[in-house]
Formats: sequence, C-alpha cells, structure tokens
Amino acid sequence: MQKLAFARDAGAFPLRVRFGEGGIDKPDGVTVLDLRQAVQGVCDAQPADGAS
Repeated sequence: MQKLAFARDAGAFPLRVRFGEGGIDKPDGVTVLDLRQAVQGVCDAQPADGAS
C-alpha cells in the first residue's frame, strides 16, 4: 500500500489488482480491480484432473 500511495502522490495512476483471499483495502486515489470472482469462475470451469 505504501508504494501505491507513493505513486498516487507522485501523480501516477495507481492500480491494485486483487485475485487472492482476504480483505481489500481501498485507499483514496487508488483504483482496485477485484478479480476474485472471475478467477474463481475459471477455476471452477476447469476439469478436476486439469485436462482441457
């Protein structure tokens, strides 16, 4: 989060991409892209043996 805040303060467009577990901190001025549901959908669509 410190790096994202630093980037924001320096005038950059900070983007946090989340696809793991746990909570999501949403600091002011930082865009958060939450891919957890999309990743879960892809994992659920895969056959149990990993074959395509």
